[in-house]
This record gives sequence, C-alpha cells and structure tokens, in this order.
Amino acid sequence: MYHPIHNFLYRIHDTPSLIRYCHSYCYDTYSDTFLYRFLVLKVTPCGAWIKYENGKKFVLLDATKRFAHENVELAKDGFERRKAAQLRIMNARIRSITDKVNAISDVKYDENTAFVRVD
Repeated sequence: MYHPIHNFLYRIHDTPSLIRYCHSYCYDTYSDTFLYRFLVLKVTPCGAWIKYENGKKFVLLDATKRFAHENVELAKDGFERRKAAQLRIMNARIRSITDKVNAISDVKYDENTAFVRVD
C-alpha cells in the first residue's frame, strides 16, 4: 500500500502535437511536456484520491497503467511506456496505410460491371 511521504503523486504529460504553418509547403509539429503534481486527498487500500482539475480522481496504485506515480522517476518511466505504446500504434497505422497505398496500384475498374477488383 502507498504511504505518501509528501502527499503528492506525479504525472508527466504532453500536449497534443500541434501543426504550425512554416512556409508555403512546410509544416512544423511541436508539443510541450509538463510535470504535474497532484495533492493526495485520501489513501485507501487500493489506491488514492487526488485533487484533479476542479474535482477529484481515483488512482489505482498497483495498476500497470496508472494515472499518477509516487515519485518523478516512476512518472518518467510511465511517460516513456506510454510514448513507446503510442509509437507502436502509429507505426502499425503507417504500415497499414502504406500497404493500402501500394495495393491501390493493383486495382482495376471494370466499366461493364462497375466492380473494382484486385489482381
């Protein structure tokens, strides 16, 4: 069970990637990364209630994917794991899109039947 030393939990979070217009055909993406510190309101055998935005949020402290962590180092590890998972998902999406773009060259349109077929 979590025994808060300083009564805070931590989370590192980044803003969604934004696209800025650079030149006539160039786009620049950026995001900001922040360390959040949440006040622990109450500790239970399963987790902790933290002050979150205008209310409170329950955080499971033994979960694999937890919202906030006991110290900054654990928050960094959680952030790295989340970003690695996002990268795996994005790479899978890129592979899927690439496969579809490559497959479109094999598509034939039959004007008589109005069907599209892949040879």
